[in-house]
Amino acid sequence: MFRWFGAAGLILVSAPFASADPVTSYSGNDLYGMCIAAPFGAQEYALGAAEGSAYLGKIGTLSSPVFCVPLNVDISQYGDVICHYLAGHPAVRQYPASALVTAAFADAWPCHAE
Repeated sequence: MFRWFGAAGLILVSAPFASADPVTSYSGNDLYGMCIAAPFGAQEYALGAAEGSAYLGKIGTLSSPVFCVPLNVDISQYGDVICHYLAGHPAVRQYPASALVTAAFADAWPCHAE
């Protein structure tokens, strides 16, 4: 059994981290800095992104999952997955953190046909 998540929710949960400049958002560089300085904060950001996607799935906003987190995944693994992804992909850290969380989770927990 899996918890499935879609991409649209990840954009919503990044709003609290947006900078004063409305053109930019919380970037992968910002999130990676948090991975180094405050790993718990990165974990909370990643978990919030996943929960936002789950909510949108429940209310019918998303038609298909982008990633499927196994039910036995520990909360700390959310942060581990995104921080490991950002460490291994420095060339994309300038992109919005919400998009990079989606990419990291889709890479770690792809959805498979049941």
